Amino acid sequence: MKMNKKKILVCSEFFEPDIGGAQEIAKRIALILSEDNEVHILTSYNSARLNINDKYHVHHFRVTGNYVNGIKGDKNIVLNFLKNENFDQIIFYAAQQWTFDIFLKYDYLFNKNTRYFLIPCGFSKINFPHYYFYFKKIVHFSKYIEKFIFHTKNGKDFIYLSNKIKKNQIKIIKNGFIDNIPFKSVEIKNYYHMDANTKIIPYIANFNYLKGQIRLLKIFNNVKTKTPINLIFYSKSNFYDRFFYYRFFLFYKKFFFKNDMINISIHFDAPREYIETILKNSFLYLFCSRFEYSPLVIFEAIKYTLPVISYDVGDVNEVVKKNKFGLVVNNNKKFVSCLNRLLENDQMLTLFKNNIKRNKDLYSWSNISKKYVSIFK
Repeated sequence: MKMNKKKILVCSEFFEPDIGGAQEIAKRIALILSEDNEVHILTSYNSARLNINDKYHVHHFRVTGNYVNGIKGDKNIVLNFLKNENFDQIIFYAAQQWTFDIFLKYDYLFNKNTRYFLIPCGFSKINFPHYYFYFKKIVHFSKYIEKFIFHTKNGKDFIYLSNKIKKNQIKIIKNGFIDNIPFKSVEIKNYYHMDANTKIIPYIANFNYLKGQIRLLKIFNNVKTKTPINLIFYSKSNFYDRFFYYRFFLFYKKFFFKNDMINISIHFDAPREYIETILKNSFLYLFCSRFEYSPLVIFEAIKYTLPVISYDVGDVNEVVKKNKFGLVVNNNKKFVSCLNRLLENDQMLTLFKNNIKRNKDLYSWSNISKKYVSIFK
């Protein structure tokens, strides 16, 4: 049964061709809603955004900042746009961005005839003293929000808001993987100079201290394996921390990394088919990030039935440990121990793989998207 056609605005400070988990989910929501509605995107200007997707209308503006730090740039043009357009629904992804905060700053933009939805996306600044009144203001304006959509009950956003808003305003929807987009498999053995019997372990994250690349090198320095491992780091060249990469990561790799059984490759700006092919042929997935909310890469690993070893961050416990998709740890020593066990114990590895095969459809976007559609109908 088709929904009545609505005019919907999806607000996300960053949107394609920007790269990131939030951008990806905002795009997915826009695409699924565009099947039966007129969808518009409010986002920041990107000079690389040459073409407008024919499934939705992108309105991008030279605006930066947020409520606390100040909204800077062409905000008056945005205000005129919002005043002159009448939307049936407005979906905010996420808080702490100007695309949501402009409504907090200029509350006359809230229209009683419009339905509002907020996907807070973590509240990373909740413990910053100068954000205290900002989050109080979100609670004050929660009366305008029909639904708050959280990805996890363990997030700072849910913990803060769950006892301050009405229970019927709360909805939990997990992240997930795209399961219906074909890709062209590519030849990887020669490209990455791999031996035929090597085990592949990818690490997909832009180089940054919080993403844990050095943490992973330290772990592999203490891993015992009789089989060679090809450890491949993937990163975008325009989103990584150059100081961290050159002064810390490469320095540690050159002078302190001593495990001869580990071959390290670094691939910037890898085409998607390379990453997909590597995931398809990988042994398992390791996750060493220091701070996360609901990392999409974990769901990509699940898509390819890869057992996961991860630090306890974001909603990893709810997904990996609860479903027995792998192991969740809290320190380097335990991480090394678990990795050594999986490298030697094929039975445990098979057990995790079988659990993933049985339950991974829980996290397929074709199933998760139905939950969003049911809310926005």
